[in-house]
Amino acid sequence: MSSRLWLVRQGVFLLVFGSLLGCAPKVTFQVQRVAETPLPPVIRFLTIAQVSGSAGEIAQPQDQGEGGGFSFGGKAQQLSPEVNAFVARPEPSEATADLVRAAMVDALSTQSSLRLLNTTPDSSLLNGSQPDAVEVAALTIEVRYNTAQFLKREQIAYLVMVENKGTTWEQQLLAKTGTMIAESGGAGFDVPVGYVERFAALEATFTLTRKSDGALLLPPQTFRSYYVRKWGGSRGSTHLAPKIRTRIQAQFQQDESTLDALLAEIDVAELAAQDPDEYLARGLHLRRDARVPRLPLEIQVRLAKEVSRRFLQTISDTSETAALKLLSGDAVAGALMQGNAYEDAIAWLLGVDSRGAEDEYLLGLAYEATGQLRQARIHYEAAQRLDSGNSVIQEALQRMR
Repeated sequence: MSSRLWLVRQGVFLLVFGSLLGCAPKVTFQVQRVAETPLPPVIRFLTIAQVSGSAGEIAQPQDQGEGGGFSFGGKAQQLSPEVNAFVARPEPSEATADLVRAAMVDALSTQSSLRLLNTTPDSSLLNGSQPDAVEVAALTIEVRYNTAQFLKREQIAYLVMVENKGTTWEQQLLAKTGTMIAESGGAGFDVPVGYVERFAALEATFTLTRKSDGALLLPPQTFRSYYVRKWGGSRGSTHLAPKIRTRIQAQFQQDESTLDALLAEIDVAELAAQDPDEYLARGLHLRRDARVPRLPLEIQVRLAKEVSRRFLQTISDTSETAALKLLSGDAVAGALMQGNAYEDAIAWLLGVDSRGAEDEYLLGLAYEATGQLRQARIHYEAAQRLDSGNSVIQEALQRMR
């Protein structure tokens, strides 16, 4: 896959500084992605023929080896009842199918080079002149959706600690640390603590045929997306099989702390300035902890958008917004990149004799911005070898997969 980046928002360079979001500076770009398995050039139009829900088991996320992502920080406690599989039922699958249709229409309308013809279920009405049927692809989607929620209490061990204000700060810190270690080991009084845990899985199979003769244009494409969150209780306990939960958080929820978070901050800030009443009515002035599970409908919409986006990237050139973080690194290279002079930044950094982790990252970012993804990955990997714990570098490598 290759990509080209160019500035958006009517040519205005948007640089969101760390003082706004409490993190590294970021630049928002419009990314043009080339289709992984493009349709024949003659196909220029697409119509959504049928979207339906079905029952059955949804495959679990596959292990992609060790690397970045979430871990429990110890052996996880399996709560009862245990959940080891996602099994879809007809009713929620049918309801989610409508959301997948809507997500597909939105993605086709805003990101794809294909022209969307008809989105109305069970309707063949098309207004205006009709394209040749050999230029039209008919899309059918079969959706499976499973979700579960647990609202319970579990026993958490607590110790009562009496602070002596006459002790030094170091002594107080040691006492608190010792208390936390003892509590994590199960010492103390057991107190029932409430928690909520939600998880969901969506599987969508997309089939494309030529409208003129029903011939299969591509083998059926199946995409899956997952979600899991727990709030309250013990951090290291779950109803979902721990290995499955770890894979979900590592492979499907990394973006919650990167692109989604950035764009959400930008959108919220714009709404606060343009429509303060709507901003307050939505409760956007209230702080929201990312660890709190989303509402059931929010989860469905999130997963529907994810599978639709991934399918569209497979068959069609797409255009979408991406946010890339800048590290400090070489001052000259940073200034060149902020001025959109990526080729100049590459030439400058290649002339630096001893590059640190942040310089290697900036070089990888400049290569990524010019669509040279192979070179970008080489320098991101070099940066990771120099600074393996840097989350910004890990996010960059995640984009390259």
